[in-house]
Amino acid sequence: MGICASASSVEGGKEKQPEVRLEDFEIISTIKKTSHGKIKLVRNKQSDVLLVLKSTQKSLVKRNTLLPIIIQERNMLARLQSPFICNLKYAFQDAENFYLVVEYKAGRDLRAALKKQRKLNEESVAFIAAEVASAIAYIHSHHIVHRNLRPENLLLDEDGHVVLTDFRLSSFFNEKNMLYVSVGTLAYMGL
Repeated sequence: MGICASASSVEGGKEKQPEVRLEDFEIISTIKKTSHGKIKLVRNKQSDVLLVLKSTQKSLVKRNTLLPIIIQERNMLARLQSPFICNLKYAFQDAENFYLVVEYKAGRDLRAALKKQRKLNEESVAFIAAEVASAIAYIHSHHIVHRNLRPENLLLDEDGHVVLTDFRLSSFFNEKNMLYVSVGTLAYMGL
């Protein structure tokens, strides 16, 4: 079932009812505005758990080709359950937006951490590299390639563990469907 179907919650890659609505969340703050929507910190009113709500405006989806990307991101996240990614909790829509709700990981992205610390010791670099490699190996085992691996998409949680986020540019792959087109953030692609 794609994100365009009726609202549903997602747990462990399996869809369950009851329906989820925007009203089920208290908006705490806006984390980031993007060209196609907003990313907000929210609290689930029923469980009191902090989560991240990513919205995409339907009006922008109709004007360009975002719909297949949104559905693919939702389907990828629904397959995955790992301590190395921001796991999907809910996917739903209303009249104006599509929503993905993922785990909230307190901490900061790797870019912000590097900016604050300026440099990391060898032990920290080895730890981060090992966890990034584990995250990549995990998603590759599900035939998913991230395609936008950059410091801003690597979160360091409050315990210093790496969490991979932002699967918008990710793709499914297999031996018959190899990926040859370059995608990603231009500043990191050396183009």
